[in-house]
Amino acid sequence: MNYFEFYGLSPSLAPDPELLKKKFLEASRKHHPDHFVLKPELEKEEAEEWSAFNNKAYRTLSNPDLLFKYILELKGLTGEGEGDQSGLSQEFLMEMMDIHDLILEDPVKADLQLEAAENSIRAEIDPLILHFDFDKASGAELESLKEYYFKRRYILRLRENLNKFAADQRP
Repeated sequence: MNYFEFYGLSPSLAPDPELLKKKFLEASRKHHPDHFVLKPELEKEEAEEWSAFNNKAYRTLSNPDLLFKYILELKGLTGEGEGDQSGLSQEFLMEMMDIHDLILEDPVKADLQLEAAENSIRAEIDPLILHFDFDKASGAELESLKEYYFKRRYILRLRENLNKFAADQRP
């Protein structure tokens, strides 16, 4: 059972946050281990497993980065070779290399360029997010999602480097 099925929701890249929270709270009440204290050990263990599943499902579906990865996993598009960046364009990789070099030279400018890159890739993917149909997604749409996911991960790693460099520069 996947997380969407668990909550009775259609797979989406933009689940309704209020509905998702409502489903999470309903499942929390139903499966919380405290409700099974006087039950047989097997029922307690099952409640703990369902409670953990519920927590992970909510955390995944309510976090856009985790959600993208999860959707791609459901479609079989991550896993082996997940760290492989070979599908990213040379133009993007060169832009990221320039920003990486800029982190040491001018962290403020690097931050602005990272923000611009994030906004650019988000603008490219937003229309697909709004109209994404899990069951009818074309190969090209799925490849766009995968490309966005890997670009986003790349940018997040650069942002981590920038933040680490900034922290190291503080007295």
